[in-house]
Amino acid sequence: MKTIIPLGLLLYIFVIGCTPDSNEKNDYSSSTVRKYKPDSLELLFASPIIYDVLVKNPDLEDTWTSERLENFQKDDFVNIIFEAIYNGKIKAYNYHTGGAMTLKEIRALENSEEFDRSKIGKIQFEEDWYFNEKEFILTKKIKSIILAYEIIDQFGEIRAYKGAFLIPLNEVPELSTETK
Repeated sequence: MKTIIPLGLLLYIFVIGCTPDSNEKNDYSSSTVRKYKPDSLELLFASPIIYDVLVKNPDLEDTWTSERLENFQKDDFVNIIFEAIYNGKIKAYNYHTGGAMTLKEIRALENSEEFDRSKIGKIQFEEDWYFNEKEFILTKKIKSIILAYEIIDQFGEIRAYKGAFLIPLNEVPELSTETK
């Protein structure tokens, strides 16, 4: 009899502890909170998503990469970014500290031995992705980019890519929260 009472008490505590609170939603398939652009049917499903894009082919024998990049005007793009920084149209930021870089720091980067605009080989994108389920349309909103340049070893091989600076782009709209 002594073992039945404690066992019964433990069973009671277990049942009460495993019963969902009346404020909790337990239908996980239909109660997820979804974020949408205001006044829109576009569901925010990646915020942020960060990925690198190779913009300079490091292996000229890799014809597939060359074909994928043949329509990208990398030099024009990079020059436009630098001109916009020097003209004060955009601000460059140190991607480690988040602090704004001065024009003196940008010039120092350009004058360093390891950097050359032609060595820009990757762009890192930070984006929000929205999906309109009704019309089946994916929209990407770029929040920032980082230009990265090749670091070459003593054998002339690419050892790594180093971020030059971060450029914020496009303001991100406020999001509304709705339950679907």
